[in-house]
Amino acid sequence: MNNFSLSFQSGYLFLYIIIGLAAIGISWWSYKDLVPQISRLKRLVLISLRSLGILLIAILLIEPLTTLYTEEISGNKLGVVVDMSSSMLNPEKDRRRYEIAESLYASYQPGNVSQRYFGFADSVYLLNGLPDSISINGQATNISQALLEPIALSDKELGALLILTDGAGNLGLDPLKTAASIDIPVYSLVVGSALSQKDIYISKIDCSPVGYTNTEIPLEVEIASFGYSGEPAVLEIRDENRVLLSRRIALPADGAYATIEFKLNLAGEGIKNLRTVIGAREDEANADNNIRAFTIKLLKDKIKVLLLSSTLNWELTYLKKALGQDSYLQVDLAISNSRGGIAAADLPPSLENWKDIDLIIALDLSARALGPQLANVKAAIESGTGFLYFAGAKSRIIRLGDWDELLPVKSNSLVSVEDGEFFPLPGRQAIVRAVTDIEGLRWDDLKPLSFMIRGLELDPAAVVFLDVIGARGEHWAILAGGRFNRGKTAAITGYPWWPRYFQPASGNTEIKKIEKFWSNLVRWLVARDDLEKFNLASSKPVYKLGEPVGFAATLFDDSYNLVGGAKIDVVITDSTGAQRELQLTGHKAGEYSGIFGSPAAGKYDFTARAFIQSDTLGTARGSFIVESFSLEMENPSANYALMEQIATITGGMCFTSENFSEFSQNLKLNLKRSDVFSEYRLTGNKYLLIIIILLFTLEWGIRKFSQLA
Repeated sequence: MNNFSLSFQSGYLFLYIIIGLAAIGISWWSYKDLVPQISRLKRLVLISLRSLGILLIAILLIEPLTTLYTEEISGNKLGVVVDMSSSMLNPEKDRRRYEIAESLYASYQPGNVSQRYFGFADSVYLLNGLPDSISINGQATNISQALLEPIALSDKELGALLILTDGAGNLGLDPLKTAASIDIPVYSLVVGSALSQKDIYISKIDCSPVGYTNTEIPLEVEIASFGYSGEPAVLEIRDENRVLLSRRIALPADGAYATIEFKLNLAGEGIKNLRTVIGAREDEANADNNIRAFTIKLLKDKIKVLLLSSTLNWELTYLKKALGQDSYLQVDLAISNSRGGIAAADLPPSLENWKDIDLIIALDLSARALGPQLANVKAAIESGTGFLYFAGAKSRIIRLGDWDELLPVKSNSLVSVEDGEFFPLPGRQAIVRAVTDIEGLRWDDLKPLSFMIRGLELDPAAVVFLDVIGARGEHWAILAGGRFNRGKTAAITGYPWWPRYFQPASGNTEIKKIEKFWSNLVRWLVARDDLEKFNLASSKPVYKLGEPVGFAATLFDDSYNLVGGAKIDVVITDSTGAQRELQLTGHKAGEYSGIFGSPAAGKYDFTARAFIQSDTLGTARGSFIVESFSLEMENPSANYALMEQIATITGGMCFTSENFSEFSQNLKLNLKRSDVFSEYRLTGNKYLLIIIILLFTLEWGIRKFSQLA
């Protein structure tokens, strides 16, 4: 049904109508006395041409808007979705499953409904009609995709789906959850015997790749089963052979999935290789898929920082406040007394206590203030404790040389404290990004430092995180990092920093960026080098034929912050030496994944490189195996129960070979009616303007030919 409406947009509608009528009247009046010169017919033509031209101009001025309303009906087609997995070629008495489905559909298809055809196995394909049996060769069945993709590919044309299948799904998302998300009925013709090979398997693990010690880490395990609906089972999380967590569960219905949630709480930094295990049954067809491994990188939950200062001052207040905003830092404070030393009671009593500290910060403090404890400090740093020297107002009189052994900068006779305006900028080495790259932070916009120690010798292996550029283009290090045996050390040789934090112009967002810089620096100083920063692995070491090979990777910087925006290229090599490339996609900061597809049986090696622009951030390698045994043949039993549940959820019906003759009379399309309207404006229409010009040109031509003034 069509509806038509006409409206006018001009605010001077009546004025333009009056002007138009007046112009037409003047046209008639100007030609009415020309009878002696021209014929009556020619006079009428001239009056008509001019009047029509003026009328069209008036129409343009009143800005008419034509709106046409049309009712559109969608969902008037049936999507026929054909299972093209190899289990459809399984023999059933005298014929194969696909031949049974093809014959039944040809006999009882609805003749009064248009159809669109799709095929599916591990993915969905567009078809021109029912396929030949030679193309029925898929090695996996993704029923969830068979529900979603035809709708997505049809642009609202489909009012119902008919799936010709055996229901033996073995890949993809939970089809019952998918069925609940679609708004058209799903009908099915299920063929095949229901003699099931019993199986329990772990389909998916969802867990953050990085966590903190002694902190709860959420873990979700998705399981499925065939032939054990409702039976009890025990799901365990194991570290080596030690059971960390255990949960009694009820196994889901055939073809359905169940998600079990855990909270992990682990101790000890490092890489944790864990396994989820669900006990195998004696009558289970395949016990290999009852175990699935995953990896978590554990970082220390509380980084212990000991802040030693020569005096109570603004710089100390600033640093303690900035570090205190990081919930993963525990900051303790000790201040030297009037004699320039720090009381023994304020310091760790033994070497083991010093080693338990992750980072020592000496703020404008002489090494002699530690007295006999200095030897323990050096021993702790040698074993892995981080150390930061922070220059301050007393640096003119404190001998920086006392710390020379530990620091990446060395003092000499040319060292001096200079005053001026110094703007620290990130250094040129790629490694500095781990500390200085903070989203939205512009270093050159920050308040300058007023003093810096110049003339220090820089260790050749030092990392310059921040430097200043002199008048002649020379670079002077303000923040440099290095090593003292296993411990990382750094020296800040410019001050004061506190005005950057407490300046009135600093909003909360800017302050957060400055706090992030200090957190990054602390993490770089305490990060262990034995924890890999780039981790990549295939989702499983062994795959069935037809099972997609997934890759997951995590990428950290040198401060163990997750790194986003990197490119990760994976090169997969088969046993013949042929190579294929895969680029992983970043979906969260530092987390990347990709699907290689379903390769042929054989052993595969892979190498990977993570990089940003031309800087390589890490490399990894590994291997996986694809068995010759097909995922599709793991359990080819027809699953009537699953397709019945899908039909119930969507409002459709599930048919078998015995009752499919009733399909046409029970088919109900989910028709959708919607109003579609289109607007048409004459204003600015070039064709109307051309007509107006032609009318006045023709009038002028007739007048000229008739020798009228």
